[in-house]
Amino acid sequence: ISLAASVTSAACPNRDLCDGLRIRSFISSTTKEDFLQAMSDEFCGCKVVDRSININRPGNETYSSRDFDFLSSVEEIGDTLLIQNLNLTDNLTLPNLRLIRGRNLLEY
Repeated sequence: ISLAASVTSAACPNRDLCDGLRIRSFISSTTKEDFLQAMSDEFCGCKVVDRSININRPGNETYSSRDFDFLSSVEEIGDTLLIQNLNLTDNLTLPNLRLIRGRNLLEY
C-alpha cells in the first residue's frame, strides 16, 4: 500500500494558487514519510503553482506514482518542474498539467 494513498486529491482542499518552491530540495535526511507529507502540504489540491515543483530525492528508497497523487490537481506551473534522483517503480504522471511557463529556467 502506498504511503500517500490516504492523501489523494479528493482529500485535499481546493486551492487555486500555491506558492510552490524556490529552487530547493527537501533534505535527504528526512524520512520518506516526512518527505511525502511536506510535499503534500505544499501542493495538495493546488491548481496553479506560482514558482516550481522540485522533486529531488537521492537515496535508495522506492516510490510509486500513487505516492504523488497529491499532484494530480496541478494544471499550471509558473517556473519549472524538476524531477531528479527519484527511484520510481512506475511512471509519474500529472494528468491535469497543461502548462509550464518557465519564467525562471535552470542552468546546469
